Amino acid sequence: MEGFGGWEVFILLLVLTNVAANKCPSPARRDVAVSSPAFVAPSRPNAKYERVDRPITSTNDGRSTSSCNNVCQTTSLFGRSRLTEEEIEQRTEQLRVLLSFSEDEIDELVLLNRYALYRRNMAETYTPKLVLLQDRLGIDKESAGRLCLRAPRLITVSLRTLETRLDWLQGEMNIDRTEMRRIIECSPLVLSASTDTLDYLCRTFELNKEGLAEIIMKQPAILAISVERSIKPKLHFYSRLVGEKEAKKIIIESTNLLMRSLDKRLLPRLAEVEKSGLEIKWNKTLIQRLARRSNRLWDEYKLGDAKKGRPKGS
Repeated sequence: MEGFGGWEVFILLLVLTNVAANKCPSPARRDVAVSSPAFVAPSRPNAKYERVDRPITSTNDGRSTSSCNNVCQTTSLFGRSRLTEEEIEQRTEQLRVLLSFSEDEIDELVLLNRYALYRRNMAETYTPKLVLLQDRLGIDKESAGRLCLRAPRLITVSLRTLETRLDWLQGEMNIDRTEMRRIIECSPLVLSASTDTLDYLCRTFELNKEGLAEIIMKQPAILAISVERSIKPKLHFYSRLVGEKEAKKIIIESTNLLMRSLDKRLLPRLAEVEKSGLEIKWNKTLIQRLARRSNRLWDEYKLGDAKKGRPKGS
């Protein structure tokens, strides 16, 4: 090892150890998908999903893109061991009973949120969350389970996070239980959304509780996008065209404007318009055409009236 420092030797040994471990899995464990098949819930006679072997592909950083996506892969670096087929089946059944789900429904939940199975004691971990939802929303156990199916992240969100979101809605927004139940049943994602997003929407767009509830129910996915990386840049983009006050008004009326890609749609289309040399007096209609038109309509009409078939760029 002449020429190698202590750290180089250590790293080399660590790499060789990991390579050897990956090539020689221990025969003592009966792990799910040692060959990394697609994990699609435990095998049952009438299960909706089964385990199917699929080729593994990798992203640029080496992560597997198999639909198994780590349910049955080792993450020993963080101390989390693999789940055996027996463990997966047992925990899936425990969770199914706890949530009052059918077999198809629990299969769907596990596929959408594989981390739901990484709890040793299902009842101890998830019962307090279900009880909290029932008490605060005035719903029964089955309805609480349905919320988790519609927003699979809910089942693994911490109890403290759920309490914080519910407290925020009831306290900061002064929303009573009936209104809160209506909002959450329409968009359960609100319970796992960052309060920073909710605060920003209320503060920036000057929303009262009715206004916030309307936006959430109209465009629930808005709660899943980043304030810093998505909402703020897009508000700035529209403000450049019509001014901040008008931009906010247009966004409130058409919240799906915030769901359009800035880099892949808005900026390239604006560049096309500016390159044409035409002077555009931007308004709500033109902004909606810029943001919402399909690629086919955009290529054919740009900002023009598609129904009357005006020339491109008019």
